[in-house]
Amino acid sequence: MSSAGGSASASLERTSAVKTRFPSASTPATRRARGPALAALAVAAALAATPLPAAPRFACDGTEFNFGTADSSQTVEHTFVIRNDGDATLEIKDLRTNCGCTVAQIENPALAPGDSRDIHATLILLGTSGPQGKSVMFRTNDPDHAVVRLVLSGVVGKSYDLTPADATFGEVPATESATLTLDVASRVGAPILDVKLRGTAPGVFDVTVKRPRFGGKDKAAITVLTRPPLTPGIYRDELLITFGPPASFTLPVRVVARVPEPMRVLPSTLSLAEGRDVEERYLLILQGAVRGFKVQRVVLPPGIDKAETDELPSGDWRIRLVGLHGRPSLDGQAISILTDNPTFSTITVPVTIVPAELGTSGQ
Repeated sequence: MSSAGGSASASLERTSAVKTRFPSASTPATRRARGPALAALAVAAALAATPLPAAPRFACDGTEFNFGTADSSQTVEHTFVIRNDGDATLEIKDLRTNCGCTVAQIENPALAPGDSRDIHATLILLGTSGPQGKSVMFRTNDPDHAVVRLVLSGVVGKSYDLTPADATFGEVPATESATLTLDVASRVGAPILDVKLRGTAPGVFDVTVKRPRFGGKDKAAITVLTRPPLTPGIYRDELLITFGPPASFTLPVRVVARVPEPMRVLPSTLSLAEGRDVEERYLLILQGAVRGFKVQRVVLPPGIDKAETDELPSGDWRIRLVGLHGRPSLDGQAISILTDNPTFSTITVPVTIVPAELGTSGQ
C-alpha cells in the first residue's frame, strides 16, 4: 500500500513542476511586432500637437425659401442670412442670379470670423406662371462650399381676370376722345378698393369705374379715355388697380395711345446742290390722322420747272418734280402743296441750296 501511495505523490510533484513559459517582451520577435504600432502612435501625437491653419466655414440656416402660391403681378422678397463659423475671413464672390427677373444684393462680401450677413433677394413674378425655382449663386473661399446656390421657389398663379390684358389703344384721333373698357374680376373674392392712373402722362387720359348693380365689390368695368386735343406723339401711363384681402396687391396695367401726325412729307426739306441741274426728284405725302385727302395743285418757285401728281393705291400721294436748277435764288423758297382738306389745306416743303462740294440731303 505504501509503495503505491509513494508513487502517486512523486507523479504529482512532477506535474506541479511544469510551468508555462511566455515570450519575453524584449525578444527580437516582440520588438519587431511592436515597432509599427509605436511609430503610428508617435505620428498621431505629432499631428495632435500641430495646430490646424485658420480657415473660413460657410453656414446658412436655410438655403431655400418657398413663397407658396403668389399672384403673377406680385414681387417676392426674402433675406437669406449667411454666417462665417470659421476662424478666417469668408469671402463671397461673383454674386449672380440665373434670370433677369431675380435681383440679389449683399452689402459687404467679406465676413470676419463669427460675422453674419444678409443677402436680399427680389423675384419679380410678372409674366411668369406655374412652378418656379429661381437661384442666387456665388462662390466662396470655403473649400467645402466653393459654390453656393440659394433658391426662391413656389407656384405662380393669377388671382384675377382682366380682359383685355392692357389698355393699348393703338392710333387715336387728335381732336376726338377715344375709349377702351377693361373688365376686371377677382378670383378669390378680393374687393377692388381703388382704381387710378399713375399720372406719367398728365392730362392725356381719364378713367371711370362702373361696378355691377348686383353682386360683390370684386368686379368692375374700367373705362379709360383720351382727353383731346392731343398733339402727335406716343403717350404712356399706368392704370393701378388695388385689391383688398385676401389678395392684397396692386395690379399695374399698361396704358398706351399714339396720336399720328396729320400727314407726313418725305423729304421734309428739298436740298439742291448749288450750280447743278437735276432731272427729277420725288416727294411723298403720307396719310396720318388726316386721311382721304386730295392733292389739288402744286405751286412751284422759279427754278423748278414742273410737278406731276399721282395718287397711290394706299391713298398716299407721290409728286414728281421735273427740271430742278440749283440756283442761289432758290435758297429759302418753298414748294406749296394745296389739298382739299380744310384743316391742312396747304403743305409747305422748304427748298435749300447747299455748296456743291457738300452734296445734298433730304432727297
